Amino acid sequence: MVLAFGNCALKGHIPVWLLRCRKLEVLDLSWNRLGGSIPSWIGQMESLFYLDFSNNSLTGEIPTSLTDLKSLISANSSSPHLTASAGIPLYVKRNQSASGLPYKQASSFPPSILLSNNRINGTIPPEVGRLKDLHVLDLSRNNITGTIPNSFSQMENLEILDFSSNNLYGSIPSSLEKLTFLSKFSVANNHLRGQIPTGGQFYSFPSSSFEGNPGLCGVIISPCNAINGTQKPGIPSGSESRFRRINILSIIITMGVGFALVIAIVLHKMSRRNLGGPSDDLEEEGSLPHRLSEALRSSKLVLFQNSDCKDLTVADLLKSTNNFNQENIIGCGGFGLVYKANLPNDRKAAIKRLSGDCGQMEREFQAEVEALSRAQHKNLVPLQGYCRHEGDVYSFGVVLLELLTGRRPVEVCKGKNCRDLVSWAFQMRSEKREAEIIDSAIWDKDNQKQLFEMLEIACRCFGPGSTAETPYRRSCFVACIGFQGARQ
Repeated sequence: MVLAFGNCALKGHIPVWLLRCRKLEVLDLSWNRLGGSIPSWIGQMESLFYLDFSNNSLTGEIPTSLTDLKSLISANSSSPHLTASAGIPLYVKRNQSASGLPYKQASSFPPSILLSNNRINGTIPPEVGRLKDLHVLDLSRNNITGTIPNSFSQMENLEILDFSSNNLYGSIPSSLEKLTFLSKFSVANNHLRGQIPTGGQFYSFPSSSFEGNPGLCGVIISPCNAINGTQKPGIPSGSESRFRRINILSIIITMGVGFALVIAIVLHKMSRRNLGGPSDDLEEEGSLPHRLSEALRSSKLVLFQNSDCKDLTVADLLKSTNNFNQENIIGCGGFGLVYKANLPNDRKAAIKRLSGDCGQMEREFQAEVEALSRAQHKNLVPLQGYCRHEGDVYSFGVVLLELLTGRRPVEVCKGKNCRDLVSWAFQMRSEKREAEIIDSAIWDKDNQKQLFEMLEIACRCFGPGSTAETPYRRSCFVACIGFQGARQ
């Protein structure tokens, strides 16, 4: 069901014997040196829903038969996906610098066609609109020409669509505004012209999604001027040129004032920190890793009397396993992966990180500790200690805020008061404007109390100590530590 040969220095063409793998659901041949064209028989693989041929040297056109993949045309027509655990997870690399994304079972893979960074040419077949269950389509960094087919608007489940660094021309179809789940979109570095669509999710895409197309215009990059009834990038006249200079001057002044405000806020926070005052509620999302590391640094482990590491913390565990890097995996137990750890006292240890939802994890954790505490054998690694750490409900709070406000976590907006969703909600609460936070589509005076209680719960998810105060779903960190025994 899963065949992954990523980054194996493979050469030659894609082998035809793959067609005999009738149950194959996930095929990853990325980061190799494969040449030739994409074979037309790929479309006959009825169970295939994840295809990654990216970062090779494939040539030729995208075969129309690729749009015949039954598992991507309709989820109901596909064979049942693998649900049992596949043991040690597969790690899929999106680029050479980042860590691989782990997928422990086939059903965890998003339905995808990934063909980026090849030498594919020709046009995009309009039949691609048939793949209604496709979530990710990446055709970036190829030599694809032609226009973007209108049929993409039929792919209602698309989340990522990347056409960047090709030779596409024409305009961006306004029908793509119908793709309500689209969270990442890029047509950068092509030859596209005309106005950028403004509806749907397009208001949330950054300007980098459209750069490298001198003929494109719109609110996000440069304004369009109506010429002969059509929208084209305008050449400023004398009055327009003066108007643009005024706009540029205004932007520079605004940036200067904004920069001064940032410095003032930083100095204010530093002074409050030096005075021992409470931290500002309007912390940016980027400070979360810092708060997490601080919490982990102060978290102690429960170590037994015979342990040699009395002052070991969770932060030490993270450092000793390189943040549980996949390169440190040495085994897979019934309840989770086992990692090699180099502790501060130069001792080597095996760290088992339990996996599963929190309710199940508590039972697994108790059973693991009880069993290892009683087991004494020369071939068993003795249990030295354990940790139960609950690193946070931040994401739950963001989702709850999205539901209450009808806003995205990060929006493209204007004005000096523009903030991310979390900061904006805190700002509104500080001004006693809670009623304006709630989406008008769900606001009801009769349910005002319940809505405000939900808002309070969401805001607690962003403050210190929120994990202990809220009984809602959370992520857990559990580990069992054992030093190397007789068996190396």
